[in-house]
Amino acid sequence: DYTAPEQARDARAADHRSDLYSLGCVLYHCLAGKTPYDDPSVVGQMVQHATGPFPRLPAGCPAGLQAVADRLTAKAPADRFPDATAALAALRPLL
Repeated sequence: DYTAPEQARDARAADHRSDLYSLGCVLYHCLAGKTPYDDPSVVGQMVQHATGPFPRLPAGCPAGLQAVADRLTAKAPADRFPDATAALAALRPLL
């Protein structure tokens, strides 16, 4: 349910930024009450993670939180936060 796009394509391509993508999936799950993609097939979910647009957070979430979620769940690892410390720094003001 939380596989990063690069892991879906080639598990050897995973690094710490893959964990940030998974964190974005957990954030989405906590706020939406469901996983990002509800395809019953594992392969279908992997394809969605690799190629599909990531769903928006539910209405009512602060705009700043959507921006953080967008960066956590960027399809390209280079577009994500460089590390967990940077992600925390972006989330901290929203607490």
